[in-house]
Amino acid sequence: MLIFWLVVGLLLSGLELIVPGAVLVFVGLGALTSSALIYFGYVDTWVSAFVCWFLSSIVYLFTLRTLAMKMFPGESSKQNTDEEMEAAGTIVVVTEDISSIKPGRISYLDSSWVAYGSSNIIKGQKAVLVSQQKNGWDVKELT
Repeated sequence: MLIFWLVVGLLLSGLELIVPGAVLVFVGLGALTSSALIYFGYVDTWVSAFVCWFLSSIVYLFTLRTLAMKMFPGESSKQNTDEEMEAAGTIVVVTEDISSIKPGRISYLDSSWVAYGSSNIIKGQKAVLVSQQKNGWDVKELT
């Protein structure tokens, strides 16, 4: 039982190098804690070893991981994710006729989108994105 928890602890801690995320190392530390308690005679059954591993892993995750994340913050950047705001005013090509009665299609971001318009825009003409609507875009004729 001692060897099992020792191997599991070393394996999980080593896997942190392959699968980053700062989680496996603390679960591995929990397994190493179980193996240490087995070695010193505080734990002698599989159930108590498992409970020890589970509880110590949770303690390590919530204390040491939080401390490590504060000491070594990751790089992050906030970018504008409002696609509609960035797209408004973009000139696109109409790939299927658009009318006020029937939606057509446009080419935007190398993809085909449903396009709604209040006037007739013929295939091949250029249009301007106004806003996003349902699963497509509102467009107006480029003047």
